[in-house]
Amino acid sequence: MSYVEISSLKPGSKNVDLVVRVLDFRGVKRVRTKRGDRMVGEYVVGDRTGRAMLAAWGSRATMISVGDVLAIHGAWISAFRGFLQINIGFETTVEKLDDSALPMEEVSEDPLIRIGTEERRSPRIRVGDRGSRRAPRTRSRGWGRSR
Repeated sequence: MSYVEISSLKPGSKNVDLVVRVLDFRGVKRVRTKRGDRMVGEYVVGDRTGRAMLAAWGSRATMISVGDVLAIHGAWISAFRGFLQINIGFETTVEKLDDSALPMEEVSEDPLIRIGTEERRSPRIRVGDRGSRRAPRTRSRGWGRSR
């Protein structure tokens, strides 16, 4: 079986097989989806080429521990809040491997992989600025008949 490296993952990929080490646990939360309320565990995982978020859905949300080396079969890849996310659910096979399969010393120390290159900047607001610099629209600018 051939495994994909984190650095080569793209959002929209399905049925992905990879080996990762769990580096951090960000918590379990309940989220509302099209399918109703679901539990999701959020983790940071890495391999030799990079780091990404891992979303463990449903019963898998609490089955993973920091330090585990996992062989994941059948994951799907998405982008969430500007970061690459690996998703595992009830159809995904997860197998715990021996630590020697991916020693901690070999895991990339790079930051999480971002999706998209444009910088997200918040609008600049000056002290005392009370809103938009554009003039408000009036009826005379084409919104209905003129009086």
